[in-house]
Amino acid sequence: MNTAAYIDLFEDALVGLAIDPQARPVRYQLEYLRPAASGVVLRWVVWQEADGVIVIATLPDGTPAFRSRRDRDGPRGSTANGAGPVPGAIRS
Repeated sequence: MNTAAYIDLFEDALVGLAIDPQARPVRYQLEYLRPAASGVVLRWVVWQEADGVIVIATLPDGTPAFRSRRDRDGPRGSTANGAGPVPGAIRS
């Protein structure tokens, strides 16, 4: 998958947190940790913090493959709002 595909899947996961995926301006930070072969099911865990949203996608063996953060435009803080992780599975 390419960067656009990961961001599309990330934005699709925002609906589960009642966040408008089209809200702008935002900033993405992407980190590719391991390759995901075509057809592999990635497990996505998404959670919201006070200043943004974090996602980690893992391979079937639990190894992290992708990590990303979506921040609202502006300075980052570190206070969580109490929202818990929202797991999901996406086929790459």
